[in-house]
Amino acid sequence: MFVDEGLSIKDLINDPIQNLVKPKKIQKKLLPKYRLADIEGNTHEWTGRGLVPKVFQKHFDRGHTKESCLIIESIAL
Repeated sequence: MFVDEGLSIKDLINDPIQNLVKPKKIQKKLLPKYRLADIEGNTHEWTGRGLVPKVFQKHFDRGHTKESCLIIESIAL
């Protein structure tokens, strides 16, 4: 079948189209949605995705809500 077309197994294995490098998707860095300052004054930020960082989890375990850490940017009207 491939021999009739003038192709060999080696031609199919070394197909240049298959070896092309696909462009990588550019991922946008997510902006933090939550901010929290600890006792030492260090600021911690979290996007709200994935696992909750330990600092935030301790804060939530003390009875605080996510909304208390919400970053609210000033909006110019």
